[in-house]
Amino acid sequence: MHYRLGFSSKLENSSVYIECSVRKPGVNHPIREIVKRFGKKKDLLAQDPLALEKIQREVDEMNRKCKGRQLVSSPSSLKSLSSDLSTLLESQSLDKQAVFETRSAGCLILQRLYDQLKFDAKFDYIKKCSEFRYDLAKIAKDLILLRILNPASKRRSSIEGPRHYLGVELNNLDHIYKSLDVLSKHKTDIIRYWNRQIGKEVPERDTSVCLYDITTYAFESTNADDLRDFGYSKDKKFNEVQVVMALAADKDGLPLDYGLYKGNQGEGATMVPFVDELKKKFNIKSFTYNFCI
Repeated sequence: MHYRLGFSSKLENSSVYIECSVRKPGVNHPIREIVKRFGKKKDLLAQDPLALEKIQREVDEMNRKCKGRQLVSSPSSLKSLSSDLSTLLESQSLDKQAVFETRSAGCLILQRLYDQLKFDAKFDYIKKCSEFRYDLAKIAKDLILLRILNPASKRRSSIEGPRHYLGVELNNLDHIYKSLDVLSKHKTDIIRYWNRQIGKEVPERDTSVCLYDITTYAFESTNADDLRDFGYSKDKKFNEVQVVMALAADKDGLPLDYGLYKGNQGEGATMVPFVDELKKKFNIKSFTYNFCI
């Protein structure tokens, strides 16, 4: 079942309602049903200019609850998960107020892989060295896993992460922002640790072949500085300043390192300094370059 905002016509005096598509026995196609009526569009907007936005939020919430019920009320959907994960989800389903999306267990599943790399120990060590007051290991873990499952801004992640994903406690935006300075300061050390742990898990890893590519990140600004500048935007946002990110990965697609460069640079200008730095960090004597186009 899926809910959506509907209108009786494209005219200003059209009626506004929430409708859904349902399947009924013996019918080969979905049947549209109106579940809630709100009156005339022009009357709603006259009373509240944000009326349609509020109704759309109500629709989004109805869809979220519908997906949550499908997960919580279907114990058979848990059989493919490991026993401890099944136990956790089943205990959550005993709470009548619990609402989860069908993807809500994603972080718990990815945590198994994350924990294998023993990142928590590294971030705990960085926290101790930096005298960081908050739980850096937990903040970093939630940010990394949410970046894989649902890439978004830090603010949006702090709002939607705890709401949609089991195990996520990323609910203090100030703590997140304060952690970024610490993570940036220890970037080289973190990446070196990542590659060392990957080497332990994948002893046959071959770093003699390097896949190299760049992408651009735009800012909602026209103010250039030492890093942000106007350049060729892969998102076609030519009226905004941007930065260039270079990424190197091994032949299996596992990242080696990344670098940030001034927004007006392209592949040719970033490749030489980036690879030179890569060789110094990892003591690599030679590379075979494959350009991703």
